[in-house]
Amino acid sequence: MIDLIRSSVIGDGTVLTTPYGHLRLTYADYTATGRALTFVESYIQQCVLLCQKCNMGIGSFCDSALLLTKAAAYLKCENAS
Repeated sequence: MIDLIRSSVIGDGTVLTTPYGHLRLTYADYTATGRALTFVESYIQQCVLLCQKCNMGIGSFCDSALLLTKAAAYLKCENAS
């Protein structure tokens, strides 16, 4: 699992051109920098953004009430186990 996460960091190995030459980008605090992972970003792109809607329009692919109902049912199921 650790290898999957390490290999999925977007921008890993990026080299920047600086006044001191070409330097590899180094992050000292991964949590604070919010480094993106390819598998997380793919999930968001394929599953979440498809359901994102403009609240100014009428109707959409994913209705907010339906999502809330599904989320509540999921949480009830998880809490029961």
